[in-house]
Amino acid sequence: MSWCPPVGSVVKLNSNTAFDESRAKSISRVVARNVLGEGLAFKTVVHREVAFYFATEALVYLQEMFMGKQMGFTSVVIE
Repeated sequence: MSWCPPVGSVVKLNSNTAFDESRAKSISRVVARNVLGEGLAFKTVVHREVAFYFATEALVYLQEMFMGKQMGFTSVVIE
């Protein structure tokens, strides 16, 4: 599946995660892109003491919301 740009002035936040159950760690990566596909912001976070994979997904969505708020984006799509 290829990346599809947002419409108009909307910013698209994409993320991915990696989870190491044996170490109870995860890494979240978030990128914000505009309609031209230009990277507006990037963020990588290491999470410690993560017990379950589904918690990793929740943490990355939380990071996306924090990034959108910190950057002052008013219209975003989170994927």
